[in-house]
Amino acid sequence: MMMNSDDSSSETGGRHRLSQRLVLILVIGLIVRFVCAPLLTYDYDMYHWAVIMQNIDSGNGLYELTGYFYTPVWGYIMGATLMFWNLFLRMDVFGMKFTSFLGIEDMEHIYHISTITSPEFNIAMKVPLILADLLVGYLVYRLAMDFTQDRKKSEYAFGLWFLCPIILYMSGIQGMFDCISALFLLLCVMFVLKDHYFMGGVFLALATLLKLFPGVCALVLILFVLKKYSERNDIILRLGLAVAGGVITVLVIMMPNILEGNLDQTLTLITDRSSRYGARNYILYIIGMAFELFVAYRFLREDDTDLDRKLVRYILYATVCSMAFAYAPQYVIVAIPFLVITMQFDRGYRVCWCLIAIGATLSALALNNFSLLSSISAFWNLIPADTVISLMHAFETGVWGLSAESVLNALGFVLEYAGLVLAIMIMMEGWLTGRYPSLSAFFDRIRKEREVSDAQ
Repeated sequence: MMMNSDDSSSETGGRHRLSQRLVLILVIGLIVRFVCAPLLTYDYDMYHWAVIMQNIDSGNGLYELTGYFYTPVWGYIMGATLMFWNLFLRMDVFGMKFTSFLGIEDMEHIYHISTITSPEFNIAMKVPLILADLLVGYLVYRLAMDFTQDRKKSEYAFGLWFLCPIILYMSGIQGMFDCISALFLLLCVMFVLKDHYFMGGVFLALATLLKLFPGVCALVLILFVLKKYSERNDIILRLGLAVAGGVITVLVIMMPNILEGNLDQTLTLITDRSSRYGARNYILYIIGMAFELFVAYRFLREDDTDLDRKLVRYILYATVCSMAFAYAPQYVIVAIPFLVITMQFDRGYRVCWCLIAIGATLSALALNNFSLLSSISAFWNLIPADTVISLMHAFETGVWGLSAESVLNALGFVLEYAGLVLAIMIMMEGWLTGRYPSLSAFFDRIRKEREVSDAQ
């Protein structure tokens, strides 16, 4: 698992001390998040978190009143957050309905609502997400250090995560919890690398129940065990521990709903979206599954050298392939920790990071645009409500169906998908260059030079 670096020997002894570079990255990242947290908030998602919090605070379960459409994991996290608030904070009002913002519900983009959450609620709700960002950054740093023994590369990986525009946006502005799913998947991989398979199964189950994408990594993790251990008993023991950890976690999480007879409600998000998009979704699922099988096949064909590092790389491929067929700007977050670690071995992935980070952020900003000002307009009167609504109308009004919103969203979509496709192409580099030799120049151009030989 350890990779030596020529410029790291003088830094190894002090690698656990905070350098000026790391402190600067940390300070900039925290300042941006905590400045954005009260000033900019996406109304629709934050409204739903407030509704769920109120439902829990009134003594109801997650599914007794309408408003919660995820599996229970995120609800339990919000419940724990609410317990902390009730002990240490006094927040009587989460949000209010403002008649001055009724026009926001008539926008072309339907995911807006005139019940606006307060800046105080927005800050408190985003703090757990910011803490998750910090934890992921720490784990990225540790894993990069384990692989490279290079402090600068580890700090670089931390910065690429903690200052990534889409990470800043989702935890500091929109308030979506994909960073927690990334945290759980990263913990799963790290426990597996440390030979703690029970805990690996626990965190894979948690990550998958929170957001479905980490579930596609199960096959790669199984193959990792098969490739790493030659003795049958060793394989059975470790796979058994992982399965036990996953099954026990699912039972613990789902048992209250099984006993209450509302298990079907925990799957609402999956069933509703499948029925909403019909045959198109099923076709995309089939194509996505074919790509996941191809990723597994590629991993199976790999030799067993540097297997730990290859596990991280193929977890990246598995997550990238899964989200290439289900689009939303926040989905890519779960892949970014593995992308920034893999970047320390192959310079070509820098282009993927740039395309994905810029594209996803641009798309998110285009879709939510001036609605992000609704909270400070409603509660602090910094901007008139009619000004916010007028700006939103102008942004989504265009000629021949082309508005600023649709154009920027499409551009973001194209950039993000270009990054995802490029990552898949890098995975297939050996196959592609073998059949199309002219592509060798393309791969050399995006890398400029190889830092570590990682031939497919």
